Amino acid sequence: MFESNNGAELPVISTINNLVHTGDKIVGIDAVVSESLNFIINEFNEGAFFAEAVKLAIDQGFTESDPEIDLNGMDVLRKLLVLCREAKYNSEIEDVNHFPMILDFCLHGQTPEDLLNDLKANNGYFENWRLPLKEKKIRYGYIASIRNGKASIGLKEVKLDHPFYNIHGKDNVISLSAKWYDAQPLIIKGAGAEIAASGIFGDIIRICSN
Repeated sequence: MFESNNGAELPVISTINNLVHTGDKIVGIDAVVSESLNFIINEFNEGAFFAEAVKLAIDQGFTESDPEIDLNGMDVLRKLLVLCREAKYNSEIEDVNHFPMILDFCLHGQTPEDLLNDLKANNGYFENWRLPLKEKKIRYGYIASIRNGKASIGLKEVKLDHPFYNIHGKDNVISLSAKWYDAQPLIIKGAGAEIAASGIFGDIIRICSN
């Protein structure tokens, strides 16, 4: 079992399975499923320099041991493939339109310290991201999506009326559009290392119960 693979303990995989097995069809998924990236983006949205936000995420243990796996989007890509396949889309890595959050010129180092130095050296690049925040009244989100069988990942502008606008800290949020949820998507939201542990423990109990 792998419920905690996406969204910590949130009932994402089981909800998709329930919909599919009862005859519904998932027609669209939008997901913020990286606690580390969402934490970094929220800190940046609130005014921190990008390198500062990444250092906070590293120091608090939110990132992978190699933070580049978070920042290049590979962690999110893998999670999106799980969601796609559970929703009965036969997606592979090469099928995903993948835009890393951090471009290659910031990923030359061998250690987290090298990474932070590269981010600081390119601070002006990230500060240019900040200009639309007040002008357009937007936030940013690193969002994984599938629409009409086409999967994509990238940093996207989120407007005030978007359901992902008011996600905070290290929240995970998944929006499912289906035949039965056409007018209003089904949204699952939450976060936390404690609930991730709870999700793994719940899977163990379900295995033992079978």
